[in-house]
Amino acid sequence: MLRFNFRGVGLSDGEHDNGRGEQDDVRAALDWLTAKFARPILFAGFSFGSQVGMRACCGDARVAGLIGLGLPVRAAGRDYSYGFLANCMQPSSLSRATTMSSPPLRSSKKCGSARRSRSRPSSSKARTISFRERRTHRAQS
Repeated sequence: MLRFNFRGVGLSDGEHDNGRGEQDDVRAALDWLTAKFARPILFAGFSFGSQVGMRACCGDARVAGLIGLGLPVRAAGRDYSYGFLANCMQPSSLSRATTMSSPPLRSSKKCGSARRSRSRPSSSKARTISFRERRTHRAQS
């Protein structure tokens, strides 16, 4: 397992690049893992890291599967899109938690619909995607 911080986080050099440069960070991690271990890679990320990592890993033959937890749809004034998942053939599992104040399914459909609508070559093995959504409750003070 490799866990790292993106540029500008913790002890990592550089500055936050709104997901563009962070994809390069993920690719550098894939390069290191491939050189060091030469084994299939399962990508897992949380929140911003899940969106950036899945974007960087989709279509990369070194990555055997994807797990995205806490996928952001709208955060810090940014809208996140998932259209790239339509071309992502790796098996995937996506999960997004919602708060009681946000609509549970409307925003989540942006993540899942791209995967369900893609076309698959008839000769490919069956690929699956599971999408789970859980409501979270904010503590009342």
